[in-house]
Amino acid sequence: MASDETDRLFIARPSDFVGERKILVKTLKATGRRQEAASIEKLPRPSLSTWATNQLARREPGLVKELGEVTARLQTAGSAPDYAGAVAQHRDLLRSLRARAEEILTEAGLRP
Repeated sequence: MASDETDRLFIARPSDFVGERKILVKTLKATGRRQEAASIEKLPRPSLSTWATNQLARREPGLVKELGEVTARLQTAGSAPDYAGAVAQHRDLLRSLRARAEEILTEAGLRP
């Protein structure tokens, strides 16, 4: 499956997902890609939280990567100052990601 085909599907707002999925399935079938069409046809519409998280991962990959790194630091912090610093950074990253998620939802006409 070409990523631009599935990207279009997962960029679509949750309310548009089923319609976009039908278009993609029809296109795949028309080009003889029936097995891929069958796989796509089974994909469920993402929940709003899943959609928002997916959009964050697409639009803010640096922040998401940094969150993973800080989370790993929290798990291996050897001293109280290291842990406290990681907790503060983790909290700030979560705050930034939440604010960005609210912006993305608002831009899409969805309620945060």
